[in-house]
Amino acid sequence: MTDTTREYLEATKSETARPLTAALQKRRVDFSELQPKDPKFRAHIPPDHHPDVLNKDDGLVATAKGHHALEVLWNIHEKLIQTALQVQDRAKLATQVEGHVLKAIKNMREEIAGLDRQHEHHTKEIASSLGTGVGQLQAEVRSICRDKPEGERLAFVRALLAAGDIDSLKAIAAVSPVLSGLDAESYAYVREEAERLVNPRAFAERAAAAVARERCARALADFDSTMAGNIARWRSGDDQKIADLMTSLEPKKDA
Repeated sequence: MTDTTREYLEATKSETARPLTAALQKRRVDFSELQPKDPKFRAHIPPDHHPDVLNKDDGLVATAKGHHALEVLWNIHEKLIQTALQVQDRAKLATQVEGHVLKAIKNMREEIAGLDRQHEHHTKEIASSLGTGVGQLQAEVRSICRDKPEGERLAFVRALLAAGDIDSLKAIAAVSPVLSGLDAESYAYVREEAERLVNPRAFAERAAAAVARERCARALADFDSTMAGNIARWRSGDDQKIADLMTSLEPKKDA
């Protein structure tokens, strides 16, 4: 084979290879497209939902319950996120963990209901401690307050607070403000201060139950809308891909 012939064959081989290579390049599967993609997937939990937002060492039962409920939900949420970042088949993950997600939501709802019951229980305790406000002495205290000029009634009540006169405060706080002549804002202030004085423990527990309940409700709403939403998308997304595949495999009917 002469040098000229060899050069011709090499040139021909190179030129015929180029179109074939380009065609193969076009048919090459881009495997990066097979990686799970979900722009709505959030790979973190807002720190506002961490259990330590509640100080479990404050000695209050409601706080401890709220902390525990947040801790359980946080741990489940965190594990689900970590696993979702590691697996390729998120549709399979969605199918397998959906029951656990629903259970976590159910459990947190029960915890919130428990905090509501605690709040109601302590509210009743406080009301019992305030009493009914019925009696001659109670009526006289309210009469004194009502007979004062409107601008002096709150000052009268503040004086009772400063003196620690719980019985007189109960006489005003236990009944409608109409009987003492206080406006709505002043009465709300007196009622709160009287409740704090007559049953400080129940007052603190009720406040803690309200705070814990609000924190748990927010964490649950976030978990429900994000993780439960993820599961629905991952599962339905793959279902649609499979349905599209099956449609494409069906023999085409002549028009």
